[in-house]
Amino acid sequence: MFMTNLRRMAKKNRGVMLVVVGILVFGLLYSYVAMSMGGNSLESKISAQEKKVLNQKKRLESNPNDYSGNYTLGQLLIELAELYYYKHDYLKHYQAFLEAAAAFGKAYDNRPASMSAEGQADLLSLQASLMDAGGKPTEAETIYEAAVDCAPLYWTVNRNYFNFLFRAKKEDGRESALEKALEYQERLLEYKESLLVDDPDKEMSKTIENLEKVEGLIADLEGDGDIDWSR
Repeated sequence: MFMTNLRRMAKKNRGVMLVVVGILVFGLLYSYVAMSMGGNSLESKISAQEKKVLNQKKRLESNPNDYSGNYTLGQLLIELAELYYYKHDYLKHYQAFLEAAAAFGKAYDNRPASMSAEGQADLLSLQASLMDAGGKPTEAETIYEAAVDCAPLYWTVNRNYFNFLFRAKKEDGRESALEKALEYQERLLEYKESLLVDDPDKEMSKTIENLEKVEGLIADLEGDGDIDWSR
């Protein structure tokens, strides 16, 4: 689930975000909260989470450009969005996602200098997914493009972008996702050729693996059936 994965990733590496495949699935959010309710009322859980968010915002007043603080605020707001969803308070649910996106955007702006290109792309991809979940697909698309620019050969972020286009573009989604997948394939092929010239062993296996993944996705997109996004 979204929050469980997010917590696990944060503990492992606060600088690198391995974002979930595809966008948030509201049904899973519902299941997560339902299982975590226990004997406490939903209202008390919301109240407690709102206090956590407010306290974290107050902590940031003294240092608004703190990477770690904004990262933590984003996590807290995602949890709050889930609680609002369970309460069927959808306006606050969407707003909390947008605030979380803003927090992760602030974290990105103040990211450590040592953060890898893939780590930066992951963080932007997470922000984009939250913007989309908050009902801002146009803004989400712009952020996804920036994520791809950070790490043009990174499969996970590119795949997330294709998935977003497939859903967000409605009747043109399959065509839009296919166009970007073909562009990604071309980047990989060009990189593979450069490896053959400069260093036959350098990252070759990873490049071939990504080519196989995108080739499978392209085949799905060129058809008219379901898409396997689990690659």
